Amino acid sequence: MKRIILLAVIVLVGFQNCKTATKTNQEEKPVFSLFRTVCFGTCPSYSLEVYNNHKVVFEGLHFVEPMGKHTFSISASEFKALKEKFNELSIAKLDSFYPKDGLIPQDIPSVIITSNINGVAKKTEVKGSGAPAALREWIETLETLKTSVLSKNSISPEK
Repeated sequence: MKRIILLAVIVLVGFQNCKTATKTNQEEKPVFSLFRTVCFGTCPSYSLEVYNNHKVVFEGLHFVEPMGKHTFSISASEFKALKEKFNELSIAKLDSFYPKDGLIPQDIPSVIITSNINGVAKKTEVKGSGAPAALREWIETLETLKTSVLSKNSISPEK
């Protein structure tokens, strides 16, 4: 059973990576992204990508409103604050997978955080608890951004 779940997560991450692997222009790569994977139940699954040109792309995949891809913009000051928050938290120095103890909870969706600052890419996956406070705070920051852009644009946030 553990192998099936691990395989499903790898396939989902592979599909997500394939979607961005064909992009060649550095400007087209998201600076920050958050991807929530599915579970066996009704866990919301979606992605959020933030680009250097202040574009934010939300894609609702499963059990979330709105479904599909939606593009928004944030202000230059919001983008600057987001980059400053990222730099303060030193996310780039964190491990690539949590929990570190190797105990992976069953049927718990993952949160995959990526960053691409000045050509330096970093990917961290969190499955369940055990992530450091700085990483949990960064996830909350991106979740707040998601809620903010959806509510500002008269689109209902996730149910």
